[in-house]
Amino acid sequence: TCKFMATLGFGDSVQECTVLNRIVRFCPETSDAKEAMELEADHRHVDILLSELNLTKAKGVDTPRVKHSEKEYFDGLESRILEGSQPTLFRSCTMRMSYLGQDRPALQESTKCLAQKTKEHREWDMMELKRAARYLKSKPRAVLRYERQQLPHSLDGWVDSDYAGD
Repeated sequence: TCKFMATLGFGDSVQECTVLNRIVRFCPETSDAKEAMELEADHRHVDILLSELNLTKAKGVDTPRVKHSEKEYFDGLESRILEGSQPTLFRSCTMRMSYLGQDRPALQESTKCLAQKTKEHREWDMMELKRAARYLKSKPRAVLRYERQQLPHSLDGWVDSDYAGD
């Protein structure tokens, strides 16, 4: 089933609409910028994540993930398996972040790494999830901007000389 939402563009058309709770916006050409389309994720997911992880008053960070060594990962108390309602919270927040990651490329790597831990969650993984959420605290909104481009006049294709062994 298809549903007509809106026509974006000049004239009688609208300048902004929502599709799957994402904001899609038409930006006409100005002296400063080319004509463009903008896509913005539903920012309410950031508020929900921060609330569920009790990080509404937390300090934000500049990066969603920090790479750690294997020794750091398995040493210390952080390697204990999550118990009680914590595994459900971890999975729920990880998948919410994955949904946000579709529109926020900066989250995709950290979300992928968190999703790989959905079978057996550890305290360390919860710390990683909270770091990604604190990144969202410092950068709650992001807009992808796609400027109008000229269509190419030709397309070059390169292949290897023996057609992959065939």
